[in-house]
Amino acid sequence: MIFIASSSRIRSLLAMVVCLTVGLSLVASTPIAFTPEELEVKHRCSKDLDETIHYICKGRTVSLAELYPQSFGSRSKRYAPDGTYYRPLQNGPIHECCLRPCGYPEIRQYCAPD
Repeated sequence: MIFIASSSRIRSLLAMVVCLTVGLSLVASTPIAFTPEELEVKHRCSKDLDETIHYICKGRTVSLAELYPQSFGSRSKRYAPDGTYYRPLQNGPIHECCLRPCGYPEIRQYCAPD
């Protein structure tokens, strides 16, 4: 048996779908705004850390290679002048915000100067 819906039911269902679609698109397109004081101090990793840095810095970030020139490249950078091997400092956004909680001041240091 084939179910036949009345045109008024179809119209009301279609109107509900349109309203939900428009409402969800408005919510999804609303930018998340917060002041530096409102930025929660918490662990941020992966995509959350990346999005937070780009939001605070407005897309203008400093290259990590510039901030930490000794942490990239060959092992020869890990040897002291007297030939002893040392472990590089563990710093950078992952060590500052993923392994430990961080807030606005820590994240702001990865922004390019104005």
